[in-house]
Amino acid sequence: MSDILKDPVALSGLRGKVIEEIRAWCEERGLETYVWIKVDEHCAVDRRFVNEHRVICLDISTDAVDVVEIVDGWIAFRCDFQDAPNSLVCAPLTRVLQVGPADDPSQGVRFFEKATAPEFRDTCPYPAAVYGTEGVVKRFRPHRRNS
Repeated sequence: MSDILKDPVALSGLRGKVIEEIRAWCEERGLETYVWIKVDEHCAVDRRFVNEHRVICLDISTDAVDVVEIVDGWIAFRCDFQDAPNSLVCAPLTRVLQVGPADDPSQGVRFFEKATAPEFRDTCPYPAAVYGTEGVVKRFRPHRRNS
């Protein structure tokens, strides 16, 4: 077996490339790009906006976020929640379930949910923000920064 197949962080790099390509494809067509994340204890998200299935849906279009970082098996960006501007979202790429246009997610890509391997803890770009959050609550659709 190849070394890359044994390393969950390296293997998630392919998922990161797909997310970047889908986002670029949506941007070229003027579509909003959304990402669906299955939240676990390794995800830094505002838990008030997680639905009963522990999924959060977030707009990662350039109108909604400044920079999307995809590095070392993680996706991270800052977005504005109604009462919490400039909030950090950070999650292992293995927790991304789907990425695609908001109006027709079937044009995007779905991924299998994977458990977060212990190796991800060592590569987290924002460890202080990720570890220590808890709770669950409701669905969220972020508002646009430029509106």
